[in-house]
Amino acid sequence: MQRVLIVGGGTGGTMLANTLDKHRFEVTVLSASREHMFQPDLLYVTFTNLKRNIVRDERRLLAAHVRFMHEKVTLANLQDRIVETEVGQRYEYNYLVLATGAHTDPSQIPGLSEVNDRFGNY
Repeated sequence: MQRVLIVGGGTGGTMLANTLDKHRFEVTVLSASREHMFQPDLLYVTFTNLKRNIVRDERRLLAAHVRFMHEKVTLANLQDRIVETEVGQRYEYNYLVLATGAHTDPSQIPGLSEVNDRFGNY
């Protein structure tokens, strides 16, 4: 069985983990957070004043066959196919998926920081 290691428990990592064939792949998701925020719902918060909780427990969103580890990755050794975490765990893999998302930097667009300060960062 092929080992798939997914770093990141966001929408992309979660969807991929749940989609992979459990008979062909042993799937592990490593995430620095136990919580999953469904970011597309932020549009509904912004435009419809959505009150529903858009943050969920990551483990509950993953299929039963997916192994979930709440650990922050500190090193990905691509040559040896090993990922190390902050607590000293080492994970070997056949396939590595980096689904860590993106962090925006509003300071790179003139005026955006001021808009975010006034209206919020959605």
